[in-house]
Amino acid sequence: MATGSDKKKDAWDKAQIVSGLLSSVVIAGVGLLINNSIQRAQIEASRQAADSQKHIEEGTLTEKLMDTLGGENPLKKRLAIVVLERSVPPDMYQDVISMVVKSDTDPEVRITALEQARKLRDVGPSVAQAIAAAASDVTRSERERELANDATQQIGLNSISSDNTYILASSDTQELSLEEPALSRGVFTYALIEGLDNISVKDKEGNIRLKKLDWFITQRAMALSNGLQRPILTSPSSDDDPILFGPSAPYNNYVCVAIGNSKYLNHDLDLKFSAKDADSFVNKLNRMQLNAKIKTKLLTDAQKGQMLDALHDAAVQSTQDTLEIVYYSGHAYTSNDGRSWLLGSDAIADAVPDRMGATSISAGEMKSILSRSPARTVVVFIDATLSGAIAASR
Repeated sequence: MATGSDKKKDAWDKAQIVSGLLSSVVIAGVGLLINNSIQRAQIEASRQAADSQKHIEEGTLTEKLMDTLGGENPLKKRLAIVVLERSVPPDMYQDVISMVVKSDTDPEVRITALEQARKLRDVGPSVAQAIAAAASDVTRSERERELANDATQQIGLNSISSDNTYILASSDTQELSLEEPALSRGVFTYALIEGLDNISVKDKEGNIRLKKLDWFITQRAMALSNGLQRPILTSPSSDDDPILFGPSAPYNNYVCVAIGNSKYLNHDLDLKFSAKDADSFVNKLNRMQLNAKIKTKLLTDAQKGQMLDALHDAAVQSTQDTLEIVYYSGHAYTSNDGRSWLLGSDAIADAVPDRMGATSISAGEMKSILSRSPARTVVVFIDATLSGAIAASR
């Protein structure tokens, strides 16, 4: 029989064995942790070295491209303008575009810069002014002035557009957005509503994608206006082509604000069909067989505050599964420095930029509202003349 002292000794021996095993396990675990830490440190050091090498290479490339811009080879300069877009910060790239548009002696190089300018977002006043100056410079070719005008319009549209927003405008800066008495409708809106019905716009599943709708509207608007009006599409990415309507549309609901301003405080600005067009667009959406619920809000002859309230309400009603639609028919204005406004019904006619904000929604205000919307996709239809003058037509 084991005595009390023998039992204590056995317990002590077992404790020593267990302690030894635990120590081995702890030591092994600590060793693994140390090895993992060393491996992670080595990986991080390798990554940092690779990043550092990448930054050095990018810096060297940027330096070479900037040197190329100061050279004499037009082809290399044009290539440098395109490549620099991905090599320098946006603010610096805007300065490059401005410098080339204002100062380069080769027209083809300036044209390349203007083509790139069409894609710029959040453009500073100095860049917009340089492009606007090129548009009005009679010493430049017709092609260059046209591109500068187009870039001014695109800068204005881009200043409205947030990351998930697509804008389809009724005409470019060289054209009026026309009303057609024979149709009792604006040309753009007539083509838009027709496109939502046309079988050629739908794919085999019955879906309507934005680019196919844009293609149809463009062809119809040009035909109805005898080539005088060509709509313009602005997208967050040139590759994006969302489904708007149809069985595969990924939305649980649709939210639409439609604004049609026909009557203005200054009756010289009155339009015939803007209010009717907005009403027709809302009615068309309400009649479509959508696979989700739709909420529509129609405003006619609305002042700025009413327009802003409706846009804010649409953002509040939207979710991540919403297609938000904004439709505007009336007068718009783009100044020489690229700033744009959608006019309220109490807007004045002299189009002085510093006074526009009291009665008209600026591009910045529009972008701020749209960027806060949680909607998966936002589509803006603008049936208005986006030019440097407020005409008696849209």
